[in-house]
Amino acid sequence: MQYHHPLFQHSIFKSDMFTAFRDDLIQRVSTTPQPENVLLQQAIPIVSEDIRELRTSTARLFQHINTCFERLTSDIKDNTRSQQLELQLRFGETLVEMAWQEYSVGIPPNPSVKMMEKTFGTLWRKNNTDTQFYYRRKPIYDVIELVKSEEAGVAEHEIVEYFEFHRQRMKLRKFSRKLNVALTSYKIQDNQISFRQYFDKM
Repeated sequence: MQYHHPLFQHSIFKSDMFTAFRDDLIQRVSTTPQPENVLLQQAIPIVSEDIRELRTSTARLFQHINTCFERLTSDIKDNTRSQQLELQLRFGETLVEMAWQEYSVGIPPNPSVKMMEKTFGTLWRKNNTDTQFYYRRKPIYDVIELVKSEEAGVAEHEIVEYFEFHRQRMKLRKFSRKLNVALTSYKIQDNQISFRQYFDKM
């Protein structure tokens, strides 16, 4: 590097000491970080710590929300369960249509037997009378469900009317036993016909 100002023509600027000083200064200047880089390096640890704290607080918030949601869900389920377990079976029904309605959609204000069985299993049945009554009606539920699966294009009310027609003046309990016999024999045979076709031949 050449210095053209007359001042630098002085012998001191040609000494080994100055030359060493000059080279050291040039080296330091070339390796000194720019101000924005210094600020960035100082800011990164602070930002990193803020992000870490934000993640921690967010995780705690989500955990709190999840706990509250679980408690709310549990309270709703317990409340719903306490109400739904009050289902009163209608022992006096004599029509296939009413028995099926009680099972499939429920007769207001009661929920459906199907939903109670799926949700609570046997817990909703308060005593042996409820259990016995449920199993007396179960063949009616089962055959209608079976025919619905076999004849998907047939309206549900038509299937119910079909069995009500075949019940005629037979009591519902006796008709349920007849359906149970038919269903049992139908299942153990290798039938190529539908249940209704099989039932018509009995």
